[in-house]
Amino acid sequence: MNSSDKEEPDAETITSMLGFQSYWDTAYADELTNFREHGHAGEVWFGADVMEMVASWTKGLCDDISKKEVENHHENDNSEFKKDLGAWSVLDVGIGNGLLLQELSKQGFSDLTGIDYSEGAIDLAQNLANRDGFDTIKFLVDDILETKLDKKFHLVTDKGTLDAIRLHPDGPIKRQDNVLGVHVKTWWPTGNNFMQQHER
Repeated sequence: MNSSDKEEPDAETITSMLGFQSYWDTAYADELTNFREHGHAGEVWFGADVMEMVASWTKGLCDDISKKEVENHHENDNSEFKKDLGAWSVLDVGIGNGLLLQELSKQGFSDLTGIDYSEGAIDLAQNLANRDGFDTIKFLVDDILETKLDKKFHLVTDKGTLDAIRLHPDGPIKRQDNVLGVHVKTWWPTGNNFMQQHER
């Protein structure tokens, strides 16, 4: 999600607490406690049915792109995209509990990475993935605005991280542009109020 907040502005400046890392650190600390004590996965953004539909729809989108890439290159296909979904590298930004990555894995994606700037979110996502048998998903603590990632991804998904960035008072347009500078072929905000699809 968005960059860390060492000094939070006063109440008049705050657009929403959802724009601050401190809010999410507290939220995921609570969810991690609930998981450890009761086995709860935490909140499923937009509901389980919608998440499954988004994962299925994303598979269809990637299948269509792959087919067009292969058709365009015919026998001399030098495209980064292949028919097999396992060839797609996927980055989920602001993963929360990481359940969307689990759904994408069920659809056939295998090169899956999830990042979040909240260590509690990463701990929760890793614990859930281990419990549910998704041991190949990679989880990293990383701030997308100050990312340490140097890998280029075929697809980046987001369930509201760009919204949270926009809710932070520190120049939302600049912050948004920084996010879109990540190395990515197709950025798909799967539940975002401000952004539309971006292709590079």
